[in-house]
Amino acid sequence: MNEIMNKVLSGNNGVAWLEGKQIFSLEKIEAKITGEFSEVNQCGDMGTGYAYNGWKGEGTLSVNKTESLGISKMAASFKTGIIPILKIITKLENKSTGKSERAAVYIFFKEFNLISFEAKANSKEELPFTVVDYEVIETL
Repeated sequence: MNEIMNKVLSGNNGVAWLEGKQIFSLEKIEAKITGEFSEVNQCGDMGTGYAYNGWKGEGTLSVNKTESLGISKMAASFKTGIIPILKIITKLENKSTGKSERAAVYIFFKEFNLISFEAKANSKEELPFTVVDYEVIETL
C-alpha cells in the first residue's frame, strides 16, 4: 500500500511554459482530445458500427493573476482577426521516481477577461483554448 503513495502523481509537481516562458502563477491546466465518430449502419447487421472522422481538442489554463496574460496575448488579435497559434509545453514529474509525463499543445485562446476583480478576493484568470495540434513528448 505504501508503494502507491510514492507513485501517484501530484499537480504540485507540474510545470507549464507558454511560448517558452514558464507560467509561474499556474493554478491548473487541462487539455482534452476527443475523437469524432459517425455511426455506420448496415443492412443485415443489428449492431451499430462507427467510423473515425478525426479529433478535436480543447482545454483551459487557470492562473492566479499576476500579469495581464489574456489581454496581452489576445486583445489586439481579436480586433485585427489575426489569431496567433501559441505553444504550451507541460511537464508533470514524479519526484520519487524521477519519471515525467510531458506534452506540447498548439492552441489559440477562445476568450479572455477584459475586466474581472472583486473586493477581498484574489484575482484569477481562466483562459479557455482550442487545441489545433499536439505532441506527446514523454510518458511514464
